[in-house]
Amino acid sequence: MIDTDLKPGEKVYFISYNPHRNLPGDDFNADNYETLSASLLSMSDAEAFLESTQSGRFSLPAHEVFKTEQEAHCYRYWKTYENLKTYVATALRKDDLPREPVRPNFEAAFTCNPMRITERNLAFGGQGNVWGRDVNVQKIILLLVVTVEDLKMLAAILELIPFVNDYAKKLIGKFMVVELNSLFALLNGSKGVKGVKGLKDFNSDYAKTGFRQLIEKIRELETKYEYKSLRDKMAAHKDASLDVDQYREQWNNITKENLTEYCNLLIEHIGRSVAKYYPREARLYFPLSKSKFHDVIAVANSNESYKPFDCFKM
Repeated sequence: MIDTDLKPGEKVYFISYNPHRNLPGDDFNADNYETLSASLLSMSDAEAFLESTQSGRFSLPAHEVFKTEQEAHCYRYWKTYENLKTYVATALRKDDLPREPVRPNFEAAFTCNPMRITERNLAFGGQGNVWGRDVNVQKIILLLVVTVEDLKMLAAILELIPFVNDYAKKLIGKFMVVELNSLFALLNGSKGVKGVKGLKDFNSDYAKTGFRQLIEKIRELETKYEYKSLRDKMAAHKDASLDVDQYREQWNNITKENLTEYCNLLIEHIGRSVAKYYPREARLYFPLSKSKFHDVIAVANSNESYKPFDCFKM
């Protein structure tokens, strides 16, 4: 809002991006802006003309000039909010966003994700023994690939909404923690009532070497981020026995940097291990999400049992 009480000759305040602060986020980070002062020469509804000893005479949009230093300081957050919205809007217009894998299925493609069976333009591909209730190596690998896809989708959604408030982004991050725990459970097995097996239970060599090395690295991350506890107490369930400070402490661990460290560790480990021990499955499942039918226009989905999220198909 433009301050109509400002008069020529008054000391006014504005913000200026300072690239020398070198904090992450560039002009999307409010802490990379500094609050400066100048003398107001004249002002219209659209533009303010200022003068300072450092910059001489210059102009700014009228809504970026303030009567108090505190007002200017607070405006840094509006400025970065507008920058983020402009970035996304520009990327959408250029078709740089959204990226795979959240773009609609314009081209016909394969998928090994059973939840996407009959989704428009997708054809399911999988080995025969992934059907049924039995737990086997092939079904575990298929679900590992599906869960990696889920993580990449959640990350792509975050890329689309950088301008939303922090709680909204951490909420999506919380579901990434759930999926990270799912990846680990598929490798380790579940210690529930039925004791569902994980990949290590079908491969003793993997259990003694690759999985053991993974456990050591997971323990290091768990010491810092406590994502297992976060999943059990806050994400998959909300445990009322937690102290309020514990909620706050665990919520603080949901950051882009922490999630990226965990994702990179598990995704790289899965790709490496499946390629080593199960090259056939690696060749089948990992390329599926990138495979397109270049010689057909669409996959005919005659099964109308698929229910889209909205009232229309994408």
